[in-house]
Amino acid sequence: MAEIQQQQGNRRTRRNSFPVLRVDMTPMVDLAFLLLTFFVLTSELKKENAIVAKFPVISEETTSVNNGLTLLIEKDPGKIFWYRGKFDPSMHLNVVKAEKNGLFNVLSNANSSVYNQIEVIDRQHKLGLLNDKTWLEKRSALLGMNSIPFVIVKWDTEASYGTVVDAIDDLNRSHNNKYTIVPVTDAEKTLLDKVNPAK
Repeated sequence: MAEIQQQQGNRRTRRNSFPVLRVDMTPMVDLAFLLLTFFVLTSELKKENAIVAKFPVISEETTSVNNGLTLLIEKDPGKIFWYRGKFDPSMHLNVVKAEKNGLFNVLSNANSSVYNQIEVIDRQHKLGLLNDKTWLEKRSALLGMNSIPFVIVKWDTEASYGTVVDAIDDLNRSHNNKYTIVPVTDAEKTLLDKVNPAK
């Protein structure tokens, strides 16, 4: 609150001098801190976005697939190994660099027929040639096609979480919604050690 302080002195000095005002800032500082506390407690921070992933019961069917793709994600975040079809201990593992769309190119090539068709209808929708309803219907019909290869993402316990997330992002970008995430089997670990001994 503002106060007027009277100066002590003789009558002539008091008559000619102006009163000294002193503003007390304590209530204003209290109010500022109350408002700050209120906004900090009531504000809503950005919510984390969750990744929708399918985690099946691990069985013989989920650890190998006849005509699909298997990704092996290990400790080295720069390389992802992959193979097609059923696992064979004497098979050759393909390797792709995780950077520069390497994995995305493999996945979009494996799903090329559906990927190309979805890209076409997405462009048509952006240009206004397809309305929202027709676009969604065509998209869902394409995403339900049997030609989309089933992908098994297998991760080692020492694998980087970010590499697994990047692989799922590449699957979504390549319009592949048929995938699952399971741990690497012991036989696959043995083959990885042979192929990539300097881990």
